[in-house]
Order: sequence, then structure tokens, then C-alpha cells
Amino acid sequence: MLGNVKLRHFEAFLALAEDTHFGRAASTLGIAQPALSHQIQALEHILGVTLFERTRRSVALSPAGAALIPAARRAVASAEQAVNDAHRYSRGETGTIEIMYSASIAYSGVLQEAIGGFRAALPDVRLNIREGTLERQVTALLESRADIGFMRPTLPRGDGLDSHVIRREKILLLLPAAHPLAQRDTVDLADCRDETFIIPDQPPEVSFHRHTLELCSNAGFVPRIGREVRDWVTITSLVALRMGFALVPASLTCVALPGVAFREIRANNVLADIALVHRSGDQTPPVSAFLRHVRAHFHDADWVSD
Repeated sequence: MLGNVKLRHFEAFLALAEDTHFGRAASTLGIAQPALSHQIQALEHILGVTLFERTRRSVALSPAGAALIPAARRAVASAEQAVNDAHRYSRGETGTIEIMYSASIAYSGVLQEAIGGFRAALPDVRLNIREGTLERQVTALLESRADIGFMRPTLPRGDGLDSHVIRREKILLLLPAAHPLAQRDTVDLADCRDETFIIPDQPPEVSFHRHTLELCSNAGFVPRIGREVRDWVTITSLVALRMGFALVPASLTCVALPGVAFREIRANNVLADIALVHRSGDQTPPVSAFLRHVRAHFHDADWVSD
């Protein structure tokens, strides 16, 4: 029987309980008085109790009616909250976003700018953030285990993902501070042809593995590759130990370990891209809100489709 109680029954009951006048209560609800009478009678029938004591001149709550008021108010408030929650989610103000990033992105400040600003604007959206290689991010995005990826391209084509470059930064030469080339303000990469290069542990077509091959090729030589290392702090440490040189993003200068020097590369116009990647097509409202925020923060003119 209780399953037949509708929200409109409680709304009618509360309107009449507050006004104790059928005409005024019906006007408040925007319905005809007979319709209000029908709603009250239906609720009394469903509950099997008399909610109002009626005479020709007055309407008063019965004891059962007075007892029902708190529960009826909770039911109406809960329904209103549900509607509000649905509207907030549809506007992207609540929900969850799964975000992944490549390790080197953390040094650039992009994560702090994008995520910090979004959290300040929409604090009720839950952000689950974890680090992952480009390959892991792509897999997670395609399998819907991630919504947003911050990575350094290149991505495979035709894979159902959209990529937008949100920042480009210089590529610097990282070398031991005691090396003679470190005494120069800028270094011609051709002068490094006899050196060993330490690179990230990535496929040759990806990020700084690709940049190292490309820039050395532009300088007229094939680099001698030494260690392939998982993270940038280890790369910096190995350079400090004079184990080799490395080509690195300019943002890595924040990891200025003793014994290393960062130098600009002469006549180099190759830049390292940072991209935001997401699945093509429709997005959940919170993900759409995140994309709008990042696009506005990094400016439409800098939002480049890769």
C-alpha cells in the first residue's frame, strides 16, 4: 500500500497542513480545490488514517496528521535534493573524473594550474589522480578506466582519442657541470656526437626518446644511447655522476641537483609538447566541465588539436 504514496500526496498534505484552508492551499499548489481534496482523500485511504478533522467551517490536523508532518517534510526535501543533485551533475558540478599524467608533466606546472584551478572552481567534483606512462594512459583511456590524460605525444592515429597541445617548452641539454661544454652559454649539439645519451625508457617514437633521436639527427649524427631510465630524477642523478648527457624539458630545471648544468641548444627550433588527451565523442558532464576549464585557462589560441 505504501508504494502507492506519491510525492504529490505529501505536497498536498503539507500545503493543507500549513494553511488549514482548502481554497488557499489549492491556490498555493496551483491546482483546483477538488483536485486537492482528491489528493488528501487518496493519501488518507492509502495510509488508512484520518489526517484532517473537517467541518463545514474549518479544517484541522488530526493527531495522525500532526505525526505525519516531519516524515512528509523529509520526503519532500529528499525529492528536492535529488532533483538538485541531478541538475548539479548535469552542469558538471559533481561527479568523478579519473586523471592520469606522465611523470615529467609534474615538473612543468601544468597539472597544478589545470587541476588546482578546477578544484577551486568546482570543489564537489572528485578527482582521482595517478601517474602512468603514455602507453598505460592510452590503454586506460580506451578502456574507460581514465577520462583525462596529461602526456607528451606522439599518439597513434585513429585510436578514438582527441589530443590537444596545451603547452610547448624548450628542450635543454643536461650535462655534468664539470664538463668543458658546460662552460658555454649555449651548446652546439654537434659537439656532443662522442657523448653517451641517457634517455627515458620509452619507445623510439615517443616523447624524449624521439626528441633525442631527432635533435641529434638534425645535428648530423646518430646518438650513442646508454641507459634507458624510468624517471627524470634518476636521469639527472646519472648525469651528475658523469654517466652521460641527456636532452630534457626546460621545466626539469627545478630538479637542479649538484653536479649538473642545463644549457640551451644552439639553433634548435624543436619544442616539447604537453598534451591533454581524452576520448573522442560525448563526455560525462564533469569531464566536459574540466575540458572547458582547461581550455579557458590555457586560452583558446593555445588549444591546438594534435
